[in-house]
Amino acid sequence: MGRIIVRGEFEGKVYYALWSSIVQAAVSIGTREEMLHELVVDEIGYAPPLGVDDPMWWTKCERSVAFHEFALARADETGTSSMARRPRDLIVGYDGILPIEKIGQYIKLLLEDDEAGALALLEPFDDVEVS
Repeated sequence: MGRIIVRGEFEGKVYYALWSSIVQAAVSIGTREEMLHELVVDEIGYAPPLGVDDPMWWTKCERSVAFHEFALARADETGTSSMARRPRDLIVGYDGILPIEKIGQYIKLLLEDDEAGALALLEPFDDVEVS
């Protein structure tokens, strides 16, 4: 799956989303710690619950953690883990366009289960005639 990590801030808090270019939406959202956990679980197939210290698991997953820490550090620095230029906006399914500067607010609303509020942040697609 084509995906990047995007990072946004809203009201002094930092939020992350794993953004899929396949479904054109956030497939995972949360804090930095939650995002790292999700990425490693996705790659390795198992992880202890957040907050449970399992030194053997971390030893087994050292390379995976290092790779995903690099991606998160790049998102911290540039706003996205993409090695290409930073996107100006993100397409959200068939719903509209999300300006990248609103990603933090968008993720926060999704975390609060306020999908209507999140969708209200989107700009409509330009009218296109299809023949």
